[in-house]
Amino acid sequence: MRIVWFSHTGDLGGAELSLLEGVKGLTSRGEKVLVIAPSNGDLIQKLKSLSIPISLGHFRFWTSQRANKPPFYRRTRRLAGHLIAAKYFKRFLRDFEADLVVTNTLTIPVGALAAKWAGIPHIWYIHEFGEEDHDVALDYGNRISLFLINKLSERVIFNSRSVADTFRNAIALDKCRTVDYAVEVPIMSLTRQDHISPFRIILVGRITKAKRQEDAVRAIAFLARKGLDVHLTLMGTEDPAYGTYIRHLAREVKVENMTEFVRFTVDPFPLMAAADVALMCSKAEAFGRVTVEAMKLGKAVIGANSCGTSDIIQNGWNGLLYQPGDPEDLAKKLEILYKNRDLLRKLGKNAQEWASQKFNLSSYTSSLMGVFSEAVGTKPDN
Repeated sequence: MRIVWFSHTGDLGGAELSLLEGVKGLTSRGEKVLVIAPSNGDLIQKLKSLSIPISLGHFRFWTSQRANKPPFYRRTRRLAGHLIAAKYFKRFLRDFEADLVVTNTLTIPVGALAAKWAGIPHIWYIHEFGEEDHDVALDYGNRISLFLINKLSERVIFNSRSVADTFRNAIALDKCRTVDYAVEVPIMSLTRQDHISPFRIILVGRITKAKRQEDAVRAIAFLARKGLDVHLTLMGTEDPAYGTYIRHLAREVKVENMTEFVRFTVDPFPLMAAADVALMCSKAEAFGRVTVEAMKLGKAVIGANSCGTSDIIQNGWNGLLYQPGDPEDLAKKLEILYKNRDLLRKLGKNAQEWASQKFNLSSYTSSLMGVFSEAVGTKPDN
């Protein structure tokens, strides 16, 4: 099978990592994959290291930040740009003799349009809610855009049950598929020993309002007032305004000496492995790659009881759930694990075994191939 996979960026985020893992799995089974992206970045460099063919081409999003939705005339101009780009890539797809086209995000329409005009089956792979997690809106409204996503796709893949539930009413049920990621992590030998102080807590993710690092800061303040020896690491690229707010909050609640800010790196795993417990505080996590990464490293995870996080964490078995936006409840869950290291180890062990069985490259590749084969065997909508 010859597959063209459109990425909305050349950098590495959750959606791009799933693309990278998918390409690795597919090519290991002899499939031919070409990735198209609008710019260079870490994703492109990783693909080059795997000798995956890449093409850089100009195309734009059909989403905008909700606060900056473009006026009608600008959206009309953007539409013209989408059509021009799709016309170019139509020829490209035919020259490559593609059997299938995959769009790796809700945010770009060019692959779907080009595939339609070239008469090639198309799959839309949706990794995000849009408004809830990234505060973006579709330029042409949900009704029209989701109609097109359904019309232009033989199959639509979702990365979690929560995301699937969000879009299911707009997509034909026979087209909907949910596929679990691979979520690869390195084998780490670094482990924490019981009762070594301080009790280390880590939250990995972009430091932004949607990720709610404020819950973590307020929670350790509750613990500090009880005399518990805790340390919080916040790892991620900072949104300037929210990062400033979180630093000010840490000073205000007197935990600045217990809170460490670390810039994001493509290899966060040593710090994660050195922690006692990992957090996921976002109320609108589409999937929760960081949650699974921590689990695969044998860490107990405490997450907000919402969206993709509650799809992954089975409360009391492979992690703990807290009431979203309630730092006092989060503090109570942290205190439980602080005082009960047997439970901490049990949750981490269960999490590691479960995540390793559920999220692995072999299963991910097989699931993708199953959906891809369905799409290629399905006559495109007219």
